[in-house]
Amino acid sequence: MRDPLEFPLIGKLFWHDGRAYQFFKSSPRDQKQYLYYVALTTPEEKASGTGPVNLATTVLQSVVIEHLRSQLREPGKWLTDLLELAQGDPKLDEANIKQALKKIANAWPQFTEQTQAHTLFTLVDRVNVFPDKLGIKFNLSAVLKLIYG
Repeated sequence: MRDPLEFPLIGKLFWHDGRAYQFFKSSPRDQKQYLYYVALTTPEEKASGTGPVNLATTVLQSVVIEHLRSQLREPGKWLTDLLELAQGDPKLDEANIKQALKKIANAWPQFTEQTQAHTLFTLVDRVNVFPDKLGIKFNLSAVLKLIYG
């Protein structure tokens, strides 16, 4: 398996039917290499264009990061689940959780690339790719650990 810092969604990224995505590094072009997440397709899928799509790592990771940050800023259902996971810890009431999550979202741009990749790898449980959307499941136990510091 590749270093999760280079491909933080490997092992967590799947086509909606369960096929895992792998990493692919292109041959050098104009002194650059392009990185992709790819999943195997059948000949029939290739012919009809219905199989898993190849995804540029930077594009996909940016989408997942933006979704993560939006959840950190406005936790919605996360809040109920995090409160339940906190099991009545008085230090982790609704206001404290919201404040901690907002701080993480706001600090994100100051994180190094390695810290962002590690955090993404830790907080994302699974990403399912559909032809027209992504299904992203986060590891809320890891989010709670991040709040505790």
